[in-house]
Amino acid sequence: MRSIIDLDSKHQAQVIEAYDRSLKVTFISAIVVFVVANILVFAIRLPTLKKKDADEEGEESAAQ
Repeated sequence: MRSIIDLDSKHQAQVIEAYDRSLKVTFISAIVVFVVANILVFAIRLPTLKKKDADEEGEESAAQ
């Protein structure tokens, strides 16, 4: 980073602009990946585990 100070103003501006663009692209792509991952997680429907009723448990234990 200290070497940027030694550059002439034209190249200094180009380096700073390049850093600026790279940071923006990095954060925007991270946001996109975050949104896509959340959409995929919430889109998956897992089967629900149902509780057995007391009547069903009584029938199953009597059958065994």
